[in-house]
Amino acid sequence: MSKQELLHQVIYSVFVRNHTKEGTFRGLESDLDRLRGLGTDIIWLMPIHPIGVEGKKGTLGCPYANRDYRSVNPAYGTMDGIVINPAAYTHTSVAILDALKAVSIPAVEVHISDVDARESFRQISYAGLACVKTIKGHGFAGYQEAMAFLKEQYSH
Repeated sequence: MSKQELLHQVIYSVFVRNHTKEGTFRGLESDLDRLRGLGTDIIWLMPIHPIGVEGKKGTLGCPYANRDYRSVNPAYGTMDGIVINPAAYTHTSVAILDALKAVSIPAVEVHISDVDARESFRQISYAGLACVKTIKGHGFAGYQEAMAFLKEQYSH
């Protein structure tokens, strides 16, 4: 997506803890259709990391004072999968491949454009080697398709 295209997208910022009565990812998931109906194109998750305890303010603490940038706050629930668009790192980043292989949850690779229609070197995806599915050329709908796939295949 170009900067110009991004200017015309509606970004909805979500603080999971306060967004629904449950304050969980499942609660947010049940509200996605409503958010889409508002014209939302992109959902920006506010900090989802475990909240630090040192100097904690109040009983809940400040979400920006997190203790581990690599973890998800267990109060929000668990993640069933990863949806990743490695973009320009698709064909160069072994680090992303290693990170995807290091986690124990399934990942779906998404590309807004059809990367198969680009130069041959751009058609090689290191991240895709660790993904259970790759979706290409479906625009932003590819993200929804990826989430639906993960939900259908891996929900408990």
